[in-house]
Amino acid sequence: MKKRIILLGLLLSVGGQIVYSQVRKTPSIFSQKKLYELKQAADQGDTEAEAALGEAFDFGKITPQDYQKAFFWYQKAADQAVAEAQYNLGGLYYKGAGRPKDGEKAVYWYRKAADQGYIDAQRNLALLYAKGELVPQSDEQAVYWYQKAADQGNAEAQRALGSAYALGKGMPRNKEKALFWIGKAADQGDAEAQKLLAMLVR
Repeated sequence: MKKRIILLGLLLSVGGQIVYSQVRKTPSIFSQKKLYELKQAADQGDTEAEAALGEAFDFGKITPQDYQKAFFWYQKAADQAVAEAQYNLGGLYYKGAGRPKDGEKAVYWYRKAADQGYIDAQRNLALLYAKGELVPQSDEQAVYWYQKAADQGNAEAQRALGSAYALGKGMPRNKEKALFWIGKAADQGDAEAQKLLAMLVR
């Protein structure tokens, strides 16, 4: 009985935290020497340079942190369908940096990036639906986006998807699929998945 309660607690606790944005560029692109070159390229409409400048200002790389400028460059790249910039723009709206916090726009840009296959955006949407944050709570939608991210190898999404199968949240309960997805996450070194797997196979 005690084991079952502990297992249930672990399964219900999976999910994680919303990730606002992440540095994606290689460190070499962020250098004082290249800042001027990036600005030149961005001014000429180079979308990768626009996204890189957004990150530079967002994270204070090679230039003082400036969310207003980060927002400006992310917006330009996002409007041209750069998934990374769409995701990071959603992050700025989510945390209210560079603009007032706006949940509706955060979800809009996360979805834009997720629809292009951007894993972190898919994961964030899954978490929002699972928690009912900014969107109506929906286990089915959470599973939909966890599946998308899990299929691309995201360990946290794999663990969450396996837990959903174990609990029957958003789909019929299926222990075989629960073990499969939690096992996939465990194989990637996900500590929580390894704990879950050990308890599920006992």
